[in-house]
Amino acid sequence: MGKNKSRTRFQPGPHGGCEALLYEFREPPLQSDDEDDLPPASGQPHPRTVLIAAETFDEALAYLRFHSEGFNVHTVECLGVILMVSGSPAD
Repeated sequence: MGKNKSRTRFQPGPHGGCEALLYEFREPPLQSDDEDDLPPASGQPHPRTVLIAAETFDEALAYLRFHSEGFNVHTVECLGVILMVSGSPAD
């Protein structure tokens, strides 16, 4: 086993393919403004949601922190496992 474990690819799993966990990160709900003609408090129409596939929660969080420094995590949900058939282009 002379090869280093790749951190940029899905890892082989027990289901016969490569797999990763899919996490959904959401920002807090926006505060609503009483006036219809005022823009939302954050300047965005909706809170941001980011989906990240990773081997562990810690890896997903590290990826989020590196690529979206200003993301304010309000909720996190593990949506399940992503499976890919071995030999697929993303494998």
